[in-house]
Amino acid sequence: MSLIVVDPPKLRDAARALKELAVNLRRLAREVLRTTEGAPSYDGEFGPRVRSGGAEVYAEHESVARLAEEAADFLLEKADQFESADQSGQAALASLGMQLSQWSQAFEALLGAPASEPDESQELSLEDFEAMTVDERIAWLRAFHKQPGDG
Repeated sequence: MSLIVVDPPKLRDAARALKELAVNLRRLAREVLRTTEGAPSYDGEFGPRVRSGGAEVYAEHESVARLAEEAADFLLEKADQFESADQSGQAALASLGMQLSQWSQAFEALLGAPASEPDESQELSLEDFEAMTVDERIAWLRAFHKQPGDG
């Protein structure tokens, strides 16, 4: 399983930077358009070409500004989603302790006795335990949980 590390505050910082970029692009686009709109015409060609170029720059900058805003909105949405998932995960981890306790109680009830501390004779390696049959494992677990005086 891959570990995904996302820092929602960094996503929000990047979104804020993209929104600022969009504002600056629009300001620059308006400035270019305003500057080129008044270009004088020499022989009937210069003014229209400059105005056309200014309008093109304006349209391109406006388009990039929209893309920057969309990217910022996307990052803000992802930040919210990751925070929500993180909060859900923390809640699930908090309830995990209770679930493990309930399983332990159910397991003790199944064996018929509360767990006791193992002694030297009850120690078993993981490899040995994995090599046992199911019946051997059950017998070992019952012996492990046997209380003194149970006979």
